[in-house]
Amino acid sequence: MPQDFRIKNRIQTINTIGKISRALQLVSTAKLKKASKRIQEIRPYSEEMYDVFHHIISNTNDSMYLQKDAGSHFRTVWIIINSNIGLCAGYNYNIHKLVIPEIKKSDLLIVIGAKGISYYQNRGYNVISSYSNLDLNFEYHQAQEIGFQVLSMFNNKEIERIKLVYTKFINNILFQPRTLQVLPIAKINTQQNSLFEFEPDAQTVLETTILLYLNTIIYSAISESQVSEQASRRLAMENATNNANELKDNLTLQYNRSRQAKITQEIAEIIAAADSTN
Repeated sequence: MPQDFRIKNRIQTINTIGKISRALQLVSTAKLKKASKRIQEIRPYSEEMYDVFHHIISNTNDSMYLQKDAGSHFRTVWIIINSNIGLCAGYNYNIHKLVIPEIKKSDLLIVIGAKGISYYQNRGYNVISSYSNLDLNFEYHQAQEIGFQVLSMFNNKEIERIKLVYTKFINNILFQPRTLQVLPIAKINTQQNSLFEFEPDAQTVLETTILLYLNTIIYSAISESQVSEQASRRLAMENATNNANELKDNLTLQYNRSRQAKITQEIAEIIAAADSTN
């Protein structure tokens, strides 16, 4: 009987956990729809912005924003986007796994998301700014704050590289951590470059609009990461719910078999006692 009691308690506990994971799955599904709508609106604009600025830099011969050396010995500021809460499978771990081997001791970190802030601060990295207040309702001006900070550092030659680490949303079950070098911009040589005309010239256009470029890329990366986070959490909670249901079914079967065996044993004992009295 004590064993049956323990199995029954496990079934009740797993049933409660399954209800919680199911509720979180539904919440994540609703948030995923909201985040997906935003990314559908911003992605075409940000991709076009990224391409246009590469064409601008390719028509520039001398600019501080032009990449002249592809080496890895430069001091870098990393903008790393994580989540504020957990229960999203390997979402945060995949970001850490990607960026940790690349960070040097002299590098600076700007971390978005409470999970990332605690992770990097506890490991002694130089976190110069942190943001734990960015959620699905974040606005463009919050990305502007980050963009202005890193551009000022770049212009003042405090850093030589600006890199952005985020999670690219592919579809509801596929999202990939990525590193994007925002500044300096590498020159590309294509035939399309000759199709562009800049007034008064490409370098002036670049220097007057570089902040717009930075803000757009950062805003888009945060949006991509947030939709990826919700998709990852929805998938994790769906798997947790399915596992809870499967485990509950197995335990219920085990419980019923145990009870049936005890009932059969009791019946056999009753029959044996009746036979012994005859």
